[in-house]
Amino acid sequence: HLDILLNNAGVNRRAPFLEYAEADWDYTLNLNLKQVFLLSQSAANQMVKQGTRGKIINIASMLSFTGGILVPAYTASKSAIMGLTKEMANELSSQGINVNAIAPGYMKTPLTQAMQDDPVRNKEVLDRLPIGYWGDPSVLQGPVVFLASEASDLRRNDPSGWRLAGTLRLINNSKRMLKRHGLDAMPFLFCPNCDLAIRSDYDKMKTKRAEQ
Repeated sequence: HLDILLNNAGVNRRAPFLEYAEADWDYTLNLNLKQVFLLSQSAANQMVKQGTRGKIINIASMLSFTGGILVPAYTASKSAIMGLTKEMANELSSQGINVNAIAPGYMKTPLTQAMQDDPVRNKEVLDRLPIGYWGDPSVLQGPVVFLASEASDLRRNDPSGWRLAGTLRLINNSKRMLKRHGLDAMPFLFCPNCDLAIRSDYDKMKTKRAEQ
């Protein structure tokens, strides 16, 4: 019996675009994209066979939106995960399977160790983060638990239909967004087609700050 699939395995091989090796491209795309497709297909077939609801959670990236530098294969794979998540959600929602993705920002993991160890790149990253430090992967536990639980069922059953299925949640610290809402620093959840809900949460936080 299978209820939840979390596609969390990933790899990143860094090099300039003009020098990027085909072997590194193939290796990265195979693990970051092809294996997600194969595991998701197998899991979805099992969930349909069971006749029960299921949850599939993919891990995209902030680079799905921004592109980044020196990581052509990683960016390509994570951008593809964004599209694949939406396609899977469109097809599988009618089978009772929720498909969503979480898109983390700068996280302190082995995949970003080279950037952390590079004084120049590390400073560039920290200068862009209001909190002033790399994110800890533990902050993703909440979104994962939510998307794996019945609390996220509306991502499939919402009257607006497929537009809310396959939601990508971008965990990042955006100075422009924070400034717009009068905040100093907070995890930023980006939910396409959920602007009203997000605005409501920001308004509550602004009110709370004003009262303090």
